[in-house]
Amino acid sequence: MEPSLQITLLMLSAFSGAAIGFIFSRLAEVLKRYYERVNLHYSALVRLENLCNEQMDSLNRVKFEITSMISSYENAREAGVIPMFMNRPHPVPFDESILIQLANLDLVNEIFAHKLSIIRINSDIEKVNIFSDDLKTALLQKTIGENQYLENLKNLVPKFSELKAHIDLRFGKTVKLCSMVRIRLRKEKPLFNRAIDAIRRTRREKGFEEMVLKEEKKLLQEIMEIGNQSQEEINTVKQMEQD
Repeated sequence: MEPSLQITLLMLSAFSGAAIGFIFSRLAEVLKRYYERVNLHYSALVRLENLCNEQMDSLNRVKFEITSMISSYENAREAGVIPMFMNRPHPVPFDESILIQLANLDLVNEIFAHKLSIIRINSDIEKVNIFSDDLKTALLQKTIGENQYLENLKNLVPKFSELKAHIDLRFGKTVKLCSMVRIRLRKEKPLFNRAIDAIRRTRREKGFEEMVLKEEKKLLQEIMEIGNQSQEEINTVKQMEQD
């Protein structure tokens, strides 16, 4: 073999080795980024499920506070005394950073709409709290009289009922959202072989709505069982106190 041909073959061999090495390094980088994105999406799903649970608990607490305020007002009026609200509803939590970490487009749209509803509820809660506090402060400082206080309070109480209705609606929507997330957590667990061999879905597959309905029923049943268990514990404590 001529020296020039031998040199050419060596150069081609070296170039081919470098090219193959470059291709594999780029492929490894792409797979690494994809797997990191899968993990980020799954972690966001875990956080979203926790957030939904927190929101359901928060919505129930807000509903309890509002119901107590309505009862306090009605009982005070029946007794002929001035109603004073000690309860104070707190805003419902929301974490916006979850939105940019999710890969499922349908789920992102659901959460964005959910976020807007939570913002509106929190705005209503803030307005109710401010108005209630201002009324109470004005009465205690004698800026307004009892009749004016009662008249303003009479106009405020219907707002409590409207807010309570919105909370009931949002609680149902939150249960559905949590059901969707739980299904995604089961179906999209990031195993390495899935990251390589499968393409992540970004749209709902056929039959997903039916699965959500089943998961909703299951979740509501779990909530009911927890509520019944808590009530039994409360009844047990009350019975012990009476004994």
